[in-house]
Amino acid sequence: MSTSPHRSLFIKDLMSSLPGLPPDVQISVIGVAVDVTNPDPETHPTRPLVVTLDDGTGVVSCVLFGHKELDHLRGVKIGDSFHARGVVMVSQYYQQTQLKCSALKVVTDPNFETLWINKVLLEKKNTDFSN
Repeated sequence: MSTSPHRSLFIKDLMSSLPGLPPDVQISVIGVAVDVTNPDPETHPTRPLVVTLDDGTGVVSCVLFGHKELDHLRGVKIGDSFHARGVVMVSQYYQQTQLKCSALKVVTDPNFETLWINKVLLEKKNTDFSN
């Protein structure tokens, strides 16, 4: 079983590395929801959950299909903290950069953000992003 490469990034670093980012690399970001679009599953069963995250360095929309089966995402709201992981894509409809999520988790631990910042800074120090 092969695993795709993974990077933990600040949103600003994600946006600035877009032209050279391999299409199969998994990206993880942490942020606070500043916008949530949670379509009604009865009237729009194929529409994704869209959570716009802000980590203080930038903003990115995170798209998750098949969210209706995930109980922990039923009551998501603006102000919730999230850990999102997925691949970067450009929306066909809005021509904006989005993270197509394979995982979207609500973060409730107040210390997680501090640990995340340290992790990203360590990865930046140990990784050459110019590849």
